[in-house]
Amino acid sequence: MAGKLYLQTSFDLSNQYDQKAKKLLPAISGEVDIRRFLDLRNSIKLMPIPGIVLPSQLPTTEIQETVDNRIKKVIEASCKQAETLNRIEGADAVRNTLHDHKELLHHEGLLASIELIAEAEKKLEERIKKLKADAEEASLKNQINAMTANADLVKLYEYREALVGIHPVTSELISTRDQKLQSVQSSISEMETFSNTVSQTYKTIEADQAEVLYERILRNINRYTGSNFEEVLNQALEYLRNVKSFVSEIKEIEKLPLQKPEDITQIQAYISQVAVKYEANLDSAYKSIMERAQNDFDYRVQSEYDKAEAQVTEIERIFNSHSSDEIQKRLSQIPPFVTDEMRVRISRIKSSLEQKETEERLASIEKNTQDVIERIEKLFLSIQDTSRRQECLERLQKRISIIK
Repeated sequence: MAGKLYLQTSFDLSNQYDQKAKKLLPAISGEVDIRRFLDLRNSIKLMPIPGIVLPSQLPTTEIQETVDNRIKKVIEASCKQAETLNRIEGADAVRNTLHDHKELLHHEGLLASIELIAEAEKKLEERIKKLKADAEEASLKNQINAMTANADLVKLYEYREALVGIHPVTSELISTRDQKLQSVQSSISEMETFSNTVSQTYKTIEADQAEVLYERILRNINRYTGSNFEEVLNQALEYLRNVKSFVSEIKEIEKLPLQKPEDITQIQAYISQVAVKYEANLDSAYKSIMERAQNDFDYRVQSEYDKAEAQVTEIERIFNSHSSDEIQKRLSQIPPFVTDEMRVRISRIKSSLEQKETEERLASIEKNTQDVIERIEKLFLSIQDTSRRQECLERLQKRISIIK
């Protein structure tokens, strides 16, 4: 009877074992949470102990081994995640996971896995250090690449100071920094040289180059804002602006028409106005241009008087050898720029011209009369009949007597 009862009990325990094992094994295969694995591991210890009737499911030793293998795989996955971390933002989550796993395993006495986690934690810190270094280098590289050699001078000074203060580790970043520093320094030197050259030469530059320099300063002046060179460049701009205006007015003087003596006064007034306007603002080199403009104008005026003098002299020279009509034509072509002395001579020519015209008219009349006599004579001689010729003679004599 006792044997039969023992057999039944053993059979019942075997069935209970199988039922619990059937529930436990699927849970183990589908689980990924370490806490749940440990719970399952502890539940194995509470499994019924079969008697002589062996259960159909895996024994507890194998189930425990399966759980431990699954725990190991989860731990290895967490360790692998720590070793292959590629974003610094995920470091805390991985670190916390490893710490929690280590605490749980320590509580369960699973020392082998704890050593694995400890090694992973060490590698995680190394990985974090590497990612931070990479991030810092990437940030420095972006910072360096953002520095442009075309920046304002003040900003270039800031770039230079920042670049000198950067101490990169990798050879690639060292090369990037050195190249950028060279580029920035080159731009600084170019801008400083340009400004210094301008400050030394803008008051002595040739007038025909003033506009070129003015436009170049104007294109670059904004890059000097806030620097020690800004004031001198603005002074140069103002000076060169006056030079441009001055040159423009000088050219205007050259274009002003000189057609009558009254124009001389107007143009001279304009020249004087320009001289006064720029006297205080321009260097002596440009004052010499003003003097040259005055001299050129005086030459233009004198040329007009010389033309008139030459024509008066020519009329005097040809007066006796040319007709009064030709002399009258030449007189009408004399420019209006005549001196008092020339006016006296022209008046004398006109007086002589009146006499010349009278003489020419008399000479013309005399010539015409002689021509008529010659024609009468020819007609008279053409009369062949003697009586007719006598009759013609008498009639001519009669006409002569009537005139007397």
